[in-house]
Amino acid sequence: MKLLVISTPGFDGAETETINALFSAGLEILHLRKPGWSNLQMAELLDGIDPAHHPRIMIHSNYDLLEKYQLRGAHLPSRSIHPCSTTPAYSRSRSCHSIEEVECLTGIYEYLFISPVFDSVSKQGYLSAVSVDELHNCTNSSGRRLVALGGITAQKLPELSSSICWGAAALGTIWQHEGVVERVSSFCDLQKIADRI
Repeated sequence: MKLLVISTPGFDGAETETINALFSAGLEILHLRKPGWSNLQMAELLDGIDPAHHPRIMIHSNYDLLEKYQLRGAHLPSRSIHPCSTTPAYSRSRSCHSIEEVECLTGIYEYLFISPVFDSVSKQGYLSAVSVDELHNCTNSSGRRLVALGGITAQKLPELSSSICWGAAALGTIWQHEGVVERVSSFCDLQKIADRI
Protein backbone atom coordinates (compact mmCIF):
# COMPACT_ATOMS: atom_id res chain seq x y z
CA MET A 1 0.00 0.00 0.00
CA LYS A 2 1.17 3.53 -0.80
CA LEU A 3 1.81 5.90 2.11
CA LEU A 4 1.46 9.60 1.30
CA VAL A 5 2.09 12.59 3.56
CA ILE A 6 0.21 15.91 3.58
CA SER A 7 2.00 19.05 4.74
CA THR A 8 0.89 20.99 7.78
CA PRO A 9 -1.46 23.75 6.52
CA GLY A 10 0.30 26.62 8.31
CA PHE A 11 3.86 27.82 8.75
CA ASP A 12 6.35 25.48 10.42
CA GLY A 13 9.95 26.54 10.96
CA ALA A 14 11.29 23.03 10.48
CA GLU A 15 9.06 22.12 7.54
CA THR A 16 11.62 22.08 4.72
CA GLU A 17 14.05 20.14 6.89
CA THR A 18 11.28 17.67 7.72
CA ILE A 19 10.20 17.30 4.10
CA ASN A 20 13.73 16.69 2.87
CA ALA A 21 14.24 14.13 5.65
CA LEU A 22 10.93 12.39 4.83
CA PHE A 23 11.93 12.03 1.19
CA SER A 24 15.34 10.72 2.23
CA ALA A 25 13.53 8.19 4.42
CA GLY A 26 11.57 6.89 1.42
CA LEU A 27 8.49 9.09 1.07
CA GLU A 28 7.12 8.66 -2.44
CA ILE A 29 4.45 11.40 -2.65
CA LEU A 30 4.05 14.61 -0.63
CA HIS A 31 0.98 16.83 -0.86
CA LEU A 32 1.68 20.52 -0.25
CA ARG A 33 -1.54 22.02 1.09
CA LYS A 34 -1.14 25.66 2.12
CA PRO A 35 -4.54 27.41 2.09
CA GLY A 36 -4.23 31.13 1.39
CA TRP A 37 -0.52 31.09 0.64
CA SER A 38 0.75 33.38 -2.10
CA ASN A 39 2.91 32.24 -5.00
CA LEU A 40 5.89 33.88 -3.29
CA GLN A 41 5.34 32.00 -0.04
CA MET A 42 4.88 28.69 -1.86
CA ALA A 43 7.94 29.35 -4.03
CA GLU A 44 10.06 30.08 -0.94
CA LEU A 45 8.97 26.76 0.55
CA LEU A 46 9.72 24.87 -2.65
CA ASP A 47 13.12 26.58 -2.91
CA GLY A 48 14.00 25.01 0.43
CA ILE A 49 13.19 21.51 -0.79
CA ASP A 50 15.87 19.59 -2.67
CA PRO A 51 14.98 19.90 -6.40
CA ALA A 52 15.53 16.15 -6.73
CA HIS A 53 12.33 15.71 -4.69
CA HIS A 54 10.17 18.14 -6.68
CA PRO A 55 8.83 15.45 -9.07
CA ARG A 56 7.24 13.75 -6.04
CA ILE A 57 5.24 16.79 -4.88
CA MET A 58 1.54 17.42 -5.52
CA ILE A 59 0.30 20.97 -4.87
CA HIS A 60 -3.20 21.97 -3.75
CA SER A 61 -3.00 25.57 -5.01
CA ASN A 62 -0.65 27.93 -6.88
CA TYR A 63 -0.88 25.63 -9.91
CA ASP A 64 1.17 27.98 -12.07
CA LEU A 65 4.26 26.78 -10.13
CA LEU A 66 3.86 23.25 -11.52
CA GLU A 67 5.99 23.79 -14.58
CA LYS A 68 8.56 26.11 -13.00
CA TYR A 69 9.40 23.55 -10.31
CA GLN A 70 8.66 20.42 -12.37
CA LEU A 71 6.28 19.10 -9.74
CA ARG A 72 4.40 15.81 -9.93
CA GLY A 73 0.98 17.38 -10.29
CA ALA A 74 -2.06 19.18 -8.95
CA HIS A 75 -4.62 18.20 -6.33
CA LEU A 76 -8.15 19.54 -6.72
CA PRO A 77 -10.55 20.24 -3.86
CA SER A 78 -13.77 18.35 -3.32
CA ARG A 79 -16.60 19.42 -5.64
CA SER A 80 -14.26 21.45 -7.83
CA ILE A 81 -16.25 22.42 -10.91
CA HIS A 82 -13.38 23.30 -13.22
CA PRO A 83 -10.21 21.25 -13.53
CA CYS A 84 -6.98 23.15 -13.12
CA SER A 85 -5.13 24.03 -16.30
CA THR A 86 -2.48 21.34 -16.22
CA THR A 87 -1.06 19.53 -19.19
CA PRO A 88 -1.35 15.74 -19.52
CA ALA A 89 2.28 15.53 -18.41
CA TYR A 90 1.16 16.27 -14.84
CA SER A 91 -0.71 14.00 -12.46
CA ARG A 92 -4.08 15.00 -11.02
CA SER A 93 -5.69 13.93 -7.79
CA ARG A 94 -8.81 15.10 -6.02
CA SER A 95 -10.56 15.11 -2.65
CA CYS A 96 -13.87 13.34 -2.05
CA HIS A 97 -15.87 13.27 1.18
CA SER A 98 -18.39 10.53 0.42
CA ILE A 99 -18.80 7.31 -1.51
CA GLU A 100 -21.48 9.01 -3.62
CA GLU A 101 -19.03 11.71 -4.63
CA VAL A 102 -16.54 9.09 -5.84
CA GLU A 103 -19.21 7.19 -7.77
CA CYS A 104 -20.52 10.31 -9.52
CA LEU A 105 -17.11 11.75 -10.36
CA THR A 106 -16.05 12.09 -13.99
CA GLY A 107 -12.60 12.89 -15.28
CA ILE A 108 -9.23 11.22 -15.13
CA TYR A 109 -7.35 11.28 -11.83
CA GLU A 110 -4.33 9.27 -10.74
CA TYR A 111 -6.02 8.75 -7.35
CA LEU A 112 -8.72 10.20 -5.10
CA PHE A 113 -8.54 11.14 -1.43
CA ILE A 114 -11.57 9.96 0.51
CA SER A 115 -12.13 11.19 4.04
CA PRO A 116 -12.56 10.95 6.91
CA VAL A 117 -12.06 7.19 7.16
CA PHE A 118 -11.07 7.29 10.84
CA ASP A 119 -11.46 10.07 13.40
CA SER A 120 -8.99 12.83 12.49
CA VAL A 121 -5.78 13.34 14.46
CA SER A 122 -5.31 16.97 13.39
CA LYS A 123 -8.91 18.26 13.23
CA GLN A 124 -10.89 18.17 16.46
CA GLY A 125 -14.42 16.83 15.90
CA TYR A 126 -13.70 15.62 12.35
CA LEU A 127 -15.12 12.13 12.82
CA SER A 128 -15.18 9.06 10.61
CA ALA A 129 -17.79 9.26 7.84
CA VAL A 130 -16.66 6.42 5.56
CA SER A 131 -16.37 2.87 6.91
CA VAL A 132 -13.67 0.43 5.87
CA ASP A 133 -16.35 -1.83 4.36
CA GLU A 134 -17.76 1.07 2.32
CA LEU A 135 -14.27 1.93 1.15
CA HIS A 136 -13.65 -1.66 0.06
CA ASN A 137 -16.95 -1.84 -1.84
CA CYS A 138 -16.28 1.52 -3.50
CA THR A 139 -12.82 0.41 -4.63
CA ASN A 140 -14.34 -2.67 -6.24
CA SER A 141 -17.29 -0.93 -7.85
CA SER A 142 -15.62 2.27 -9.04
CA GLY A 143 -12.26 0.89 -10.16
CA ARG A 144 -10.70 4.09 -8.79
CA ARG A 145 -7.48 4.32 -6.84
CA LEU A 146 -8.64 5.52 -3.43
CA VAL A 147 -6.42 7.02 -0.74
CA ALA A 148 -7.79 6.85 2.80
CA LEU A 149 -7.41 10.09 4.76
CA GLY A 150 -8.32 10.93 8.33
CA GLY A 151 -6.96 9.32 11.48
CA ILE A 152 -4.16 7.38 9.79
CA THR A 153 -2.18 6.15 12.80
CA ALA A 154 -0.05 3.09 13.53
CA GLN A 155 -3.05 1.64 15.36
CA LYS A 156 -5.59 2.24 12.57
CA LEU A 157 -3.52 1.65 9.42
CA PRO A 158 -3.54 -2.18 9.83
CA GLU A 159 -7.34 -2.10 9.37
CA LEU A 160 -6.71 -1.20 5.72
CA SER A 161 -5.21 -3.28 2.91
CA SER A 162 -4.34 -2.86 -0.75
CA SER A 163 -7.66 -4.54 -1.64
CA ILE A 164 -9.51 -1.88 0.38
CA CYS A 165 -7.64 1.15 -0.94
CA TRP A 166 -4.62 2.05 -3.07
CA GLY A 167 -3.05 4.16 -0.36
CA ALA A 168 -3.33 6.11 2.88
CA ALA A 169 -2.36 9.71 3.61
CA ALA A 170 -0.95 10.86 6.95
CA LEU A 171 -1.06 14.39 8.30
CA GLY A 172 -1.59 14.79 12.05
CA THR A 173 0.31 11.63 12.95
CA ILE A 174 3.45 13.15 11.43
CA TRP A 175 3.12 16.86 12.24
CA GLN A 176 1.91 16.48 15.84
CA HIS A 177 5.56 15.98 16.77
CA GLU A 178 7.78 19.02 17.36
CA GLY A 179 11.08 17.57 16.18
CA VAL A 180 12.21 16.43 12.75
CA VAL A 181 13.60 13.16 14.11
CA GLU A 182 10.29 12.29 15.75
CA ARG A 183 8.34 13.18 12.61
CA VAL A 184 10.54 10.96 10.45
CA SER A 185 10.36 8.15 13.01
CA SER A 186 6.55 8.36 12.94
CA PHE A 187 6.60 8.19 9.14
CA CYS A 188 8.96 5.19 9.16
CA ASP A 189 6.69 3.35 11.62
CA LEU A 190 3.72 3.91 9.30
CA GLN A 191 5.74 2.97 6.21
CA LYS A 192 6.71 -0.38 7.73
CA ILE A 193 3.03 -1.15 8.31
CA ALA A 194 2.05 0.04 4.80
CA ASP A 195 4.73 -2.19 3.28
CA ARG A 196 3.20 -5.23 4.96
CA ILE A 197 -0.40 -4.65 3.87
